[in-house]
Amino acid sequence: MPNLPMIVSRLGEFGQSIWPVFWLPVLLWTVAAILTEGVLRLLPTLPALVRYRIRQTVLAALPAGVVGTWLIESPFTTAPLPTVSALNPAHITLPTLTVSPEVSVELSAYAVLGVVTVVAIGAALMQLTRLGIEMGRLYRFSWHSMRAPRSGRLMQRLSTLARQARISRYAIPVYASDGDVPMLLPGRPPRIVLPSWMLDGEVTDRRLDMALTHELVHLDRYDDYAALFEQVIAAIAAGLPMVRFLVRQIEVDREAACDARVLDVLRCRRGAYARLLTDVATKSPSVPAVALSESTSSLEQRLRMMTHHSLFSPSPRLLRTLSFSLLIVLVTSIIACSTESSDGEVTAPDANDKTEQQAPPTSSSPSDSDVFVKVDTPPKLLGGIAALQGEIKYPKEAAEKGIEGRVFVQFVVTKTGEISDAEVVRSLSPELDAQAIKAVRSMTFEPGRDRGEAVPVKMTLPITYRLDDDAS
Repeated sequence: MPNLPMIVSRLGEFGQSIWPVFWLPVLLWTVAAILTEGVLRLLPTLPALVRYRIRQTVLAALPAGVVGTWLIESPFTTAPLPTVSALNPAHITLPTLTVSPEVSVELSAYAVLGVVTVVAIGAALMQLTRLGIEMGRLYRFSWHSMRAPRSGRLMQRLSTLARQARISRYAIPVYASDGDVPMLLPGRPPRIVLPSWMLDGEVTDRRLDMALTHELVHLDRYDDYAALFEQVIAAIAAGLPMVRFLVRQIEVDREAACDARVLDVLRCRRGAYARLLTDVATKSPSVPAVALSESTSSLEQRLRMMTHHSLFSPSPRLLRTLSFSLLIVLVTSIIACSTESSDGEVTAPDANDKTEQQAPPTSSSPSDSDVFVKVDTPPKLLGGIAALQGEIKYPKEAAEKGIEGRVFVQFVVTKTGEISDAEVVRSLSPELDAQAIKAVRSMTFEPGRDRGEAVPVKMTLPITYRLDDDAS
């Protein structure tokens, strides 16, 4: 049964591996999101649609930046293969060398990060489960509560309003006996759902046009799918407060942007439209959370934005260009900063170690064009891995800190069997990297041969630093 030191060690290893491909891009994204929010606060009269698209783009940059960083920093794309590929080897790999000291395992920052990651994964699974339950509620709601209107008058009115607003996307109008607020349901085709009280003569035709046009604007902007995407991201990133804040602000901007478009298309008075929103706010929504329904929690903020914000809306093409450009800048910056920080972890050996300061002889350093990665007879380590095992020690400082993992050292075996161009291609810590370089430079090989001639060959040595499981 695994003991506590082993669990802490595994959590530290997990935290160290997840930091550069997830938490570092998340941290960089958070900084970018906070800066963007600061700029938006300095521009309070910016049109709601522009604020909506900017915040949507910032949210989309999070998964794009994390996935892009993972693809670049993933072990499948950056680490040397642990075995030799017979088809297209990157280089020849020696058997893994394992180093294990008798030291205690202490809680490290990476172990704490591993715990946080496990908790975040658990929270994400819970939120995704809740989202799945809401999707089931939506299905049951659409099956049992929605009815088609008895006459074609509502469909004709919807078509007239769509032509007036220049909206080409098609939707089916329905009414819901159990619904209390208007909503837009995604699907093929999507459905605009009106509560039964809106069709029973409680509202005038003008107010009905306002409600239909509002949902048509959502339809035209594909807000039904955008809202579903935002809820999925919010569920996956349940442990990130900035994501929850951003999603709430996006919901407010989405409704405010639709309000501005309705006022512009119908040329109606703001007071009349505000009264309709107030009437809807008195209802108690009973629809599933995944439905794009009329939001009542942000009514006061929406009314204030209608009064003080500009109703001007830039052209859709300009907004798409702005959003795409901002997305490219954000994702590129996140990936570049994440990979640069990760590359910076490969540090030079300790300056106090004279052995590490001795550079290999320049006369035996072949050019890149002379180095082979596949030969008929690979170089043979004199004495084998067992002889090398006695040359490498577990640094005391690294062992006391609980640092363990794998270091990959890449080097060239020259025509004479000497070591050249030794470098760490996957770092663990300065102390462990220095020991790995020192061990590699102490090796002597029988040269590799290709077609009977001694040639320089590029190789890799994986060195695993592992703390004893029963250390206390």
